[in-house]
Amino acid sequence: MVVFLTLLIIAGAIFMNFDNDLGDHYIGIVQTMIVLIISFMIFSESRFFQKSWITDKYEALNTQADILKIEDVIQFVETENYYLKSDASLKDLSVQLNSNVNLLSKVINHHTGKNFNEFINGYRINLSKKRLLDKNYAHLTIAAIGNSVGFKSKSAFYNAFKQLTNDSPKAYMQNNKVS
Repeated sequence: MVVFLTLLIIAGAIFMNFDNDLGDHYIGIVQTMIVLIISFMIFSESRFFQKSWITDKYEALNTQADILKIEDVIQFVETENYYLKSDASLKDLSVQLNSNVNLLSKVINHHTGKNFNEFINGYRINLSKKRLLDKNYAHLTIAAIGNSVGFKSKSAFYNAFKQLTNDSPKAYMQNNKVS
């Protein structure tokens, strides 16, 4: 209120001392300076330019870290064969576990060193390696085995297999053939 009254007195003094348009210019300059000063004060107090508002979101997750344990995630994925679902997603898994997507992602990343897709694909590839060598699955093509373990496409299966084993599925079968 004091600032407003001071500004009103300054504007009045300028208006009374100048009969021509020069006084209007001074009033405009004073108003511009006031807007800049107030804007600076607002932005300097704001958290907009600080990264802390982002980290606060994740710090809140740290308080919930005891709620979701990696053992619970692994147990659910293994007992429910969740990795076999071709539409498995981080969001869906978080719903299944009654958890937060960000918290689930953080738990998986922290404890496994893998992102969600790498984590799920690890299970899929391990099972596919067994099925590629299993005589009960010999009637299936390599792509069909990939589909049976949850991959949506042949290329996704081949890429994930190569990434985790450094071999193609066919080379893996040839190198590990039981005599």
